[in-house]
Amino acid sequence: MDKMDEVTIHLEPAITEEGLEQLRRALAGTEQVRVAVEAADAHQADRVMEILEAAGFDYQPRGSHDGKSYFVIARRKTDETAKKEAGKVRAVMEQAGAVEIIQD
Repeated sequence: MDKMDEVTIHLEPAITEEGLEQLRRALAGTEQVRVAVEAADAHQADRVMEILEAAGFDYQPRGSHDGKSYFVIARRKTDETAKKEAGKVRAVMEQAGAVEIIQD
């Protein structure tokens, strides 16, 4: 992956609507993003993850070694990843009886 494809967004010292909008704009033109927040605000990172999911990104939260920062590392899903996830969702729905399997 080209280094230009990675963007770092700092949502410090607090997660704000302006910061979340900056994240949304950045996602349109990148394949990988690193979002930094203060560890004390990690409980608010759900909003960040919702934005990432809606934009088609897989993500992994990480804490810093010093315990002061919290990062979310995200990469755009590939078609293969999306197909695997769709298959998993379908399997769960089939087990729950929410999807009828039609055989040819």
